[in-house]
Amino acid sequence: MNGVHRLALVCLLVGGVLLAGPAFGFATVSSERGVTAMVAGDQQNAYLGIEDNTATENQIRPNSQVEVLRLHDNGVGIDSTADIEAEIVEFAGEQDDGFDVSVEEENGKYPIVVECAGSDGGTGTMVFDLEATGTATVDTTWKTENEVDVNCGGNGGGGPGGSPGLSVTSVAPPNGGVVTFELENTGTDFRLRSVAVDHAKSTAIDGEMTITTAGETRTISDNPEWRTDGSRVDIGGKFEILSGDTATVEIDRFDADMNAESFTVTFVDDRGSSETTETVTVDVPCNAETNDCSGTDADAVVSDSGYASDDVSSGGSVSAGDGSYIDGNVDAGDDVTAGNESTIEGDVSAGGDIAAGDDSYVNGDLDAGDDVTTGDGNTIAGNVNADGETALGNESYVDGDIDAGDDVTTGDESTIAGDVTTDGDAVFGTDGYVDGNVNGDDIVIGEDTTIAGNIDGTGSVTTVAGSYIDGDVTATETVTIAAGAEVHGDIQTDGDVIIGENAYVDGNIDAGGEITINDGAQVMGDVTTSQTLVLDGEPYIGGDRSYESCDGCT
Repeated sequence: MNGVHRLALVCLLVGGVLLAGPAFGFATVSSERGVTAMVAGDQQNAYLGIEDNTATENQIRPNSQVEVLRLHDNGVGIDSTADIEAEIVEFAGEQDDGFDVSVEEENGKYPIVVECAGSDGGTGTMVFDLEATGTATVDTTWKTENEVDVNCGGNGGGGPGGSPGLSVTSVAPPNGGVVTFELENTGTDFRLRSVAVDHAKSTAIDGEMTITTAGETRTISDNPEWRTDGSRVDIGGKFEILSGDTATVEIDRFDADMNAESFTVTFVDDRGSSETTETVTVDVPCNAETNDCSGTDADAVVSDSGYASDDVSSGGSVSAGDGSYIDGNVDAGDDVTAGNESTIEGDVSAGGDIAAGDDSYVNGDLDAGDDVTTGDGNTIAGNVNADGETALGNESYVDGDIDAGDDVTTGDESTIAGDVTTDGDAVFGTDGYVDGNVNGDDIVIGEDTTIAGNIDGTGSVTTVAGSYIDGDVTATETVTIAAGAEVHGDIQTDGDVIIGENAYVDGNIDAGGEITINDGAQVMGDVTTSQTLVLDGEPYIGGDRSYESCDGCT
């Protein structure tokens, strides 16, 4: 019997007629009269008929929806899909909650549709917990009549009985109908026997497909029957993509321009008793060197050393390779990436991250919906605005302000020709220069770095030896002026103040906490604290002293 049942068999006598037991198993039915009836999965005679489709619908892959069961209402009185609850409680003999199960309605029948949601995959039967409620309630458990092959990882599955594996790692900008992409097999060995391409806007592949791994190259020659409607083409003998392998696939060529197009490729492994398929989706980028990518959601690409003569805009991401040149603005709905020694002669706007490589140049502002990251030696001839973090490499130059929603970090020998404002922390490397004010939470000024403005921290402020501040320092927590550092302004904080040896403060100090001034330090103004003043050695104080107590005063 196919059902797994919770209660003993009982019979319901309705109007003097005994309802016969179902053919495939038993369940419980509760009617409005409070009685219980014996019901099975017979799709014609049971209160809740269960049609098992696993004889044909027995492969579940990413992005696929498989009708494993279909329910027939033969007396429950179901009004809508909301009256049915279905879930998978067991797969291949173990609990597995890595599936999405939905109920649909089709001509009075109710398909139970299963799709991937994180399952580890495998092959085995599925056990469903089903409950339907109408004028009666049926609660039953159903075990599929056939095993189901599940591969839910990546963009496809593995070889027969194996783990998920094939996925697309990169796609090159197209050249008309020529498309090249990279595959990676992170699953078990895959022995390719046939391949199918499905693309709605083309009709055929006019040339050939070449697949290259580290060990072999296979060319599938021109085939007049090779349609791009999902029809399979035999590759002519076995070809293995081993576990851990990468493969380059070139299709030369589609009979349509593939710029910003998307298509699927199904790879078929038929070694075992039943075939295994791997279907991957290939999202072809927009070649921004030769096409206007605005109005598309495809990723726009300028290749290494490539040249785009105008603005580059896309609803997806924009990527400019090493040595590339864009003679205009860049606007992306997602991320923007510019390679090493790349040039953008305008503003850059991104809905996501902006990342620029070493020695890159942007002749305008950066505006990111998330983080901004640059490599060493880059130049930004404008402002930097980021809703997330901003991280600049060594020897970076920003000819404007930085405004960030999260932390700001600058590398060594970097220059900011304006203010730095952040809702997070600000950390400046060594030998840097900021020609403006700094506002943030915790603020750290690196060794021999100059801040030519005021510092306002909602947390602590820390300077490292040799740093120079040409302005006031305001904080709510501890202010530490390291040995040999200079502050040409006042220091005010709700917390403690620590002045290191031989440090110099050309202003007043006002602290809510303890003030410590170390040997050789000079404070040219007044020192005021409501707590203890600690003098270590022989520091110099040029103004008045106000404190509750003093340790070291003479």
